[in-house]
Amino acid sequence: MKMKMITMAELESMGERPCKEAMDWFRETHPDGATLAAAWESCPHDDWRVWYACHTLPREKVIALAYRFAGQAFRYAARAHVSLEPWADNVTPENVAAARAAVAAAWAAREAARAAMMDEPDVAEAMDEAARAAWAARAAASAWAWVAAWVALAEDAAWAAWEAARAAMMEEPDTAAADVKAARAEQAQWCAEALGIEEEERMRQ
Repeated sequence: MKMKMITMAELESMGERPCKEAMDWFRETHPDGATLAAAWESCPHDDWRVWYACHTLPREKVIALAYRFAGQAFRYAARAHVSLEPWADNVTPENVAAARAAVAAAWAAREAARAAMMDEPDVAEAMDEAARAAWAARAAASAWAWVAAWVALAEDAAWAAWEAARAAMMEEPDTAAADVKAARAEQAQWCAEALGIEEEERMRQ
């Protein structure tokens, strides 16, 4: 099996190019190109890894990743709203309608809490919690909304998971930042599996 090579020419010819920062990094780090495994290992950002996978994998693998990312989004959102727990790491073609309904219910709870606060200031704290949960749910809903599409779907599902992680810990910025970083790393690992990076690494050695 021949190792896959990545070159500047390939990146420049993609229908949607990587961002300028990523292109500049690849040009400076791998001016003569690199194997997929070498480029993957040296890449400084997990979100770049996710982007590359979403734009180069076959359609069926991209869709599988999108569902996985959506399930991850629900996992983080469930920290803020327990009603979303059944779909944590469990978004599938069979249950997406139920997942969407759960998101709508979470959002309705947020609206109800807001309305209650208008007449009862004492429920402000509860409303804040509901709002935080609803925002996380909204991010999870974004992931759901894209799983039926294709390339943009996985990117948006990945983004939604990051937002869900951030929103679920909105009042604890350090924890939120760590959760977003962990979410990206987990996604990159799933992408590596889909791309066969480990097999490439064994060949490289």
